[in-house]
Amino acid sequence: MLQDRDQLLHCELQRLKVRYPEVPDLADICSRLDIAISYVEHATHPTLGKDGPVRFQIRLPSRNRGTSYERFSIAHELAHYFLLASGDTTPATKSEYWKLETICDKFARDLLVPADFANDILAHTEKTPAGMLAASDALAAASRTPWLHVARWLSAAVGWCWFLRISLQKDARLIVSGSSFPKNAEQSRRVRAETPFSDRLLRAMNGVECGAQTVEVSYGQLLKSGLQSLKTCSHGVIVATDAATARLAVVSRSAPGAAECHDPPRSPTAWGPPSQLNFGF
Repeated sequence: MLQDRDQLLHCELQRLKVRYPEVPDLADICSRLDIAISYVEHATHPTLGKDGPVRFQIRLPSRNRGTSYERFSIAHELAHYFLLASGDTTPATKSEYWKLETICDKFARDLLVPADFANDILAHTEKTPAGMLAASDALAAASRTPWLHVARWLSAAVGWCWFLRISLQKDARLIVSGSSFPKNAEQSRRVRAETPFSDRLLRAMNGVECGAQTVEVSYGQLLKSGLQSLKTCSHGVIVATDAATARLAVVSRSAPGAAECHDPPRSPTAWGPPSQLNFGF
C-alpha cells in the first residue's frame, strides 16, 4: 500500500509539469485543482478538509503566513489531497500514519525543490561539509523551503552527507532538534556535555555576534559527541544561526573527493536572487 501511494504521488508530480527553472506556483496549482486555502488564527498545524460537499480546503496556521513553512505545508497537504482523490483510506495504525506523513513530506520536497535545479547546484558544489552546507542554504533560500527539509532532500540525493540542527536549551543541554539521517536518527538526542565536540558547538554559537560562527570538527571530536550516527563520518563543519542554534554538516568517509576539496564553494545563482523571484506564496 505504501509503495502504491509513493508511486501515485510520483505520477501526480509528473502531471503538475513543474520544470526547472520554473518555481512552483502553489496558488496556481491549488486554483487549478479547485482547492481553497484559509488561515486559522489559533491553529497549531495544517489540515486538509472538505469545504462543502465536493471542494477541498487547506487550513493553515495564521502565524505561518508568508513563510517557507506555509509553502511546505501547502505542498504536503496537496499530497494528502491526491491520495484522498484516488480513494485512499485513512491509516489504520499509528505506524502507518507516520509512514504516510513521510511519503507526503517527500512529495512536498520533490515539488518545491525540482531535481534539475538541485542537481545543477550540486554539480557546482565542493564535496565538503562547508560546500554542502552552502548548497543547502542556497536551495532553501531560492525555493523558500524550510532548511531542514532541503537538508533531507540533499542527504537522500547524495547518500554521503548528513545534517543536524542542534539547539541550546534553557537548562544548558544541547539537543538535536532536526536530523537528515535515515529515519531521523539522533532526533531529540542529547549531545554529550563537556567534550571537545560540545565545546565546538558552544564556540560557534558564542561567535555569532562577532562574525566567527563557523567551526570545523574532526573525526576524533565527532566520536566523543555521544551521537552514534556521527561515528561513521570523517569530519564536519558547524555553522551557528544564532546564539542558541547551530547546524552541523558531516560527510562520510566514502564522500567522493572529500579529502581533495579545499576551495570555497561556488555560490549558486541559477534561480537568481530570491528577492527577484515570484513564488506564488
